Amino acid sequence: MKEILVKRLINSLSLYKAGAIIAEHIDALLSQMDLDEEDEVFYSGRDISFFRPSNEDENNFRYSYQIPPVEAENAIIYIYENNGNKCMKKKDVLVSFSSLMGYQRKGSEVRSLFEKAFVKLRKDGRIISRSSGFSLS
Repeated sequence: MKEILVKRLINSLSLYKAGAIIAEHIDALLSQMDLDEEDEVFYSGRDISFFRPSNEDENNFRYSYQIPPVEAENAIIYIYENNGNKCMKKKDVLVSFSSLMGYQRKGSEVRSLFEKAFVKLRKDGRIISRSSGFSLS
């Protein structure tokens, strides 16, 4: 988890990698934080009801590991809301999710991001299973 946090921090500063001086400061900050490997840490400001699609533009492209899980969850909710909360098969939601988030292909990393978000939404009771697919609760 610390590794991904450092990657996100470095990427947010438009740096390629952390040099020795920056790494030293990051290590000092991380040592002050009580982090679990299961913790999900991201900066969201106040409103976490949004998602930011990735662009094909090199300057704005975000890899799936850079997307906080809550944004993936919000994107899935958005898909259902804009579809009139119709029942949808999981594979159809995945296709819509990939497109909405700006990915042309559904590689293993995009699928993993989608799966984690979908499972969390089901666990929280925000998406329920129906005979013809899934819908918002």
